[in-house]
Amino acid sequence: MKNLLYTLIFVLSALATTHAQFDSKNIYGGGHVGLGITSGELSTFVQAGFTYSLEFGYNINDKLSVGLEFGQIVATGTSQDTIREGLFEGSPITRIGFYTTANFLAKTHYRFSTGKIQPFVGLGLGVSTVREPAVEDPTVNEDLVSRTGLAVCPEVGISVSGLVISYSFSHYGRTPRETIYNFRSFDLPLNFHEITVGYVYNF
Repeated sequence: MKNLLYTLIFVLSALATTHAQFDSKNIYGGGHVGLGITSGELSTFVQAGFTYSLEFGYNINDKLSVGLEFGQIVATGTSQDTIREGLFEGSPITRIGFYTTANFLAKTHYRFSTGKIQPFVGLGLGVSTVREPAVEDPTVNEDLVSRTGLAVCPEVGISVSGLVISYSFSHYGRTPRETIYNFRSFDLPLNFHEITVGYVYNF
């Protein structure tokens, strides 16, 4: 993780220096909140979640920017399962799906115009750590199971005087290889349709 951070900082610094002269007025920062809707096999167990992110970066020119983003998704849902062993083996049980992700991305945005209304496309690449409670019995205190993988987040949106509305189809790696809370939700792609609103301030 540390090596990745150093690499991202180096890449962003190199891109920024391609500008004729570094200008602090081209630095931006902002945040976003929204809804993440699970896509694919995992949606059987986890349906939707809350997403938020913080970002900062540098506008290379009027249309192109690069930056870093840290974000999280907290997603929950319910599914029907059966007890596999013990006195109540074969009995139906409702299980609660619960996943959290911590996402660290290098991002770039391209804006199609330079006025107050700016439609844009973006791409985020980085790493995501996915965690799930490893507690089957609520009376037992155990750690979380987790897994770190590649995150890929293409994005489209529109900015109006700094107010940003965007949609992204985000891939945050896969769920842990072992899972306790949901028997069949291990090693599944963790994909979300994310709809967010936020604000970006140019310094």
